[in-house]
Amino acid sequence: MNSRISTKRHYELAEVASDGFPIWVNKHYEWNHLLHSHDFIELVIVERGRGVHFTKDSRRKIVPGDVFVIPVGMEHGYENVELLDSWNIIFDLELLKPLMPDLKHMPGFHTLFVLEANRSKLAEVPLELDVDALGVVRQLSRKIAGERREHRDGYRSACILALGELVLFLSREASGGERDNASIRLAEVLGFMERNCKRELKLEELSGMMNMSSRNFQRLFRLYLGTNPFAHLLDIRLQRARRLLEAGKMNISEIAAESGFSDGAYFTRQFRKVFGLTPSAYRGVRHSGS
Repeated sequence: MNSRISTKRHYELAEVASDGFPIWVNKHYEWNHLLHSHDFIELVIVERGRGVHFTKDSRRKIVPGDVFVIPVGMEHGYENVELLDSWNIIFDLELLKPLMPDLKHMPGFHTLFVLEANRSKLAEVPLELDVDALGVVRQLSRKIAGERREHRDGYRSACILALGELVLFLSREASGGERDNASIRLAEVLGFMERNCKRELKLEELSGMMNMSSRNFQRLFRLYLGTNPFAHLLDIRLQRARRLLEAGKMNISEIAAESGFSDGAYFTRQFRKVFGLTPSAYRGVRHSGS
């Protein structure tokens, strides 16, 4: 076992990406690492070796092919490391904003980047890649790392495109397979809510998708997401409305209806509560700045 220990407790993106472009790739030969945190999302793909990944609340073994996401601010570390070799991809999800309408319809995206990012207990690795899939991930990771290192003209666009392809590939992989556990089924419910946010959704319909009582479903939802299903649905609708306002192709009433709001006044109140502006004022600010 490698006995080397890192003791640093907090990392900032500015330390590794000094040019301010928020994508970075490390080919990391991990050692035992005490609890630490960082101000960026970290996507970890284990290529070889083994060890234990832990938080303050739990521990889980990791082996080649395991993929997991460390959210902003989570304290975590590694122990019992044996030749652990991983790709660590650091990035800002906002870079993939144009892809979100598609990604958020995919259960695998919710499994990796929503559910995994909202829980501190690491009951299981959310994605395990086979040899072929690991090869695809290795190729895309090398592409991002190479573009980042060489700084050729257009490297930022090349990095974003490769990152988008990587996140899409992993989301598809996490959406497939025969695993039938609570997190996978809840991810399917989240994708269903994204796809059907325009219509009325009832608690019984959502809990029925998981073969649970409404009470147990709400308890599980709060455990994973820290909120209730209808607060989450409201957020989906408001984010959809925000994207439509930025696109500028519909009037306010059409956007409200397209986002699942039957009451225009309620839409305006909720939008202002979250974004600090009415929908029309938000559109005006966005257009004046473009």
